Order: sequence, then C-alpha cells, then structure tokens
Amino acid sequence: MFGLSFWEIAVILAVALIILGPKKLPEIARSLGKGIREFRKATDDFKSTMDYEMNQPDPPKKKQLAAKVDDAELVPDEEAADAAKAAAAAKEAVAAVEVAKAEAAKVEAPTESSSSKPITPDA
Repeated sequence: MFGLSFWEIAVILAVALIILGPKKLPEIARSLGKGIREFRKATDDFKSTMDYEMNQPDPPKKKQLAAKVDDAELVPDEEAADAAKAAAAAKEAVAAVEVAKAEAAKVEAPTESSSSKPITPDA
C-alpha cells in the first residue's frame, strides 16, 4: 500500500493516535473513509460515462446534414440579428444622451429666485 511497510503504517497510526487522541481518531478515520468512497464513486461514474460515450456509434451522415439544414432554417440570419441589436443599443445611447443633456441644462440654468445684485451691508 503506497510502498509503505507494516511498521511504517503502524508508526504513522501511533503518532496519529497520540496527536488526535482516542476519541477523535475513529471520527477522522470514518470521515476519511467516506471521502475516499465518494471519490471512487465519482471516478467510476465518470469512467462509465466516458466509456458509454466513446462506444456510441456515429449517426449516419445524411441525418447529420438533414439536421443542419433544419437548424439553419430555424436560426435567423446572424448578421441581421447583430444589426438589430446594434440599432437598439444606438437608440438607447441616444436616449441616454438626451436625458443627460436635459439634466445638464437644468443644472446650468440660473434660477429666477437668485438675484445678481451685489449684497451691500445695511448701515
């Protein structure tokens, strides 16, 4: 097992028993066993899925071509879709610029309540 002899494993277990204590060691060993079991299960599932996918026969070329033609009819022209998206984005940008201009005009316009007369002290 991993190139370790019986005595090397015994020393490792003795050190673990001293460090962790007799109450914690079984809990840790149990959780370690569960983790290894789950890892093995996941790798076995992955291997079986890969074997299944690799052993599937390829569909005939005619069916692939027919599927591509059907898909091409359902998918709209990408250039037209991109142009429509760009036009919508441009309209949103123009609207945002107009809103920003209106807000800037409100901020820059002087209010009628403020006067431009200099303030003189009453004497």
